[in-house]
Amino acid sequence: MFRKSRILIGLMGVWSLSLLLFSGYTRAQKMTFSEQETWMGHSGAVTALAFSPDGQAFVSGGADHLISMWDSHQHLARGVFRGHQGPVWALAWAPDGKTLVSGSEDQTIRIWTPADRQETGRLNLSAPVFSVDISSDRLWLTGSNGDKAVHTWSFRQLKLASPVPERTDLLGQARFIPGDNILAVPTASRSILLWNPYTKEPVGELRGGASPVAVSTDGRWLASGAGVDDSILLWDLEQRRVTATFPAHINLVTSLDFSSDGRWLASSSLDHTIRVWDVERRRPALTRDEERPVWAVAFSPDGRSLIAGEEDGLLRRWRIHISEESIASDSSPRITPTPRFSGGSGNVNKAPFSKIQRPEALGIILGVEEYRYAPEVTFARNDARSMRDYFVRTLGIPDSRIYFRIDQEATQGEFRKIFDPSQGWLAKRIKPGMTEVFIYYVGHGAPDISTGDLYLMPSDSDPNYPATSYRLAELYRSLEQLPVKQATVFLDACFSGRVGRGRQVEMLLAGARGIGVQPRQARIGENTMVLAASAGNQVSSGYPVKAHGLFTYFLMLGLQGEADADNDRTITMQELYLYVRQRVGTEAGLLDREQTPELLGSGLGRVLVRY
Repeated sequence: MFRKSRILIGLMGVWSLSLLLFSGYTRAQKMTFSEQETWMGHSGAVTALAFSPDGQAFVSGGADHLISMWDSHQHLARGVFRGHQGPVWALAWAPDGKTLVSGSEDQTIRIWTPADRQETGRLNLSAPVFSVDISSDRLWLTGSNGDKAVHTWSFRQLKLASPVPERTDLLGQARFIPGDNILAVPTASRSILLWNPYTKEPVGELRGGASPVAVSTDGRWLASGAGVDDSILLWDLEQRRVTATFPAHINLVTSLDFSSDGRWLASSSLDHTIRVWDVERRRPALTRDEERPVWAVAFSPDGRSLIAGEEDGLLRRWRIHISEESIASDSSPRITPTPRFSGGSGNVNKAPFSKIQRPEALGIILGVEEYRYAPEVTFARNDARSMRDYFVRTLGIPDSRIYFRIDQEATQGEFRKIFDPSQGWLAKRIKPGMTEVFIYYVGHGAPDISTGDLYLMPSDSDPNYPATSYRLAELYRSLEQLPVKQATVFLDACFSGRVGRGRQVEMLLAGARGIGVQPRQARIGENTMVLAASAGNQVSSGYPVKAHGLFTYFLMLGLQGEADADNDRTITMQELYLYVRQRVGTEAGLLDREQTPELLGSGLGRVLVRY
């Protein structure tokens, strides 16, 4: 999905789509796109866009960790901002154009001077940063992160103000409303909280909204996701009510942006489309189908251009022309959803065969449902057995090269036998630089209350005695010492000291006093990637209607093809992570829980499955 390439600049000729908005025969505005220009902006997905207030430049953030600045009128690069150590998810200009703010997967918010592209400030957070914004009076800076927390700072001193008390939804794209500078925060309860950063108090609520969020420059309109599907809600902020629902997309809506006059709203999605909506008449205006998922879209301040950033690193610019035309009342646009490819049957218990074969790979599957000293992990046996089929059929690992242990077989001695870096089962079978290793673990995880260290729990371990478990850092250290080509670890476990697979959340550790323990993240090696079921002190839930764990169910469904966001019949690690994160988060919310899968490590574009 992510590919490296030299800069490609091409004039794509003229493309024109239009919608005539009307009532009977009338004069209505017509929007036309033309003079499409396309060039390679990043070596990975373009994940964020923002125009300077004067419209003379725009910046793009990428999965390649870079921020690029471009001339708004030509495809000329003005420079690159370097420093982030992860994908750049968010960008915002100060109203005077003298400051740029960015948020990244590397858990930092950075402040830059666009004139010389130098970093002048940094805020360190505890999780990836998904949104940043600056109030129109330049008094406040806001940022939201993967911990579902929204913070505000004094923009000039970068002094932390009181955090917003509500937890955000998965994306948490908080935005300031121009003028009164109220902060609109999409919450986990599927509403948009209106928060006054001056008084540090809520001033209202828009029930039903979700990320992403955009606000018109005059502060009249707010557009948001719907939370329950991929529709877009249009809110009248004066009346604080929904005035239109656009059945916009068939996959995650990634970004929204209003034109400067508030007449048009643009949306982008993982369903490969860009759509423009007429705000005044509450109707679709344009639909543009792309070959890849579209991560970001932005209008220029003069309303004459629309920029889009796509998953393959391409930037596209269209010139916008607005005219009036007499139209007939039955001339509505036709929108045809693009079906998503799925290599499987939809039944996760039937693993599909993929075209990728890994004859040198090794697989390890450890599943523990019944424990001697701890509550059972419901459906763990079913999870482990199903994942064995996916290892063989879908990931292409020979069954003879899979180490499979469940329940009483998965003891602490077995863990040490497998992962010992000098004499273990893996060490004796790895061909240096050639062998890929895939590991799947389902069972309890436990933290050491005194240190925060994380442990996997074999069947014979006692959660109150860490010495009887297997330290997660020891697993990662062994994988780092072994000469593997690549190690991929799937963890369906939580490390909060709680059990969440049943109907009620139970305590796993004695003396934890009813609250989750905040675990300490273990370091992983350069060639290791970890996709974990939950973050921080969350629990990992069961999915009783499917007789699987919630994470494992959507992991398997994603491998079947549901994670193939760009319909290219391949599934990368990033596609799998984004799909699992969205689906697990949504379903956990319906259980009145929070569960946010996490991805650790590099190599997002690595192909796991090809059909």
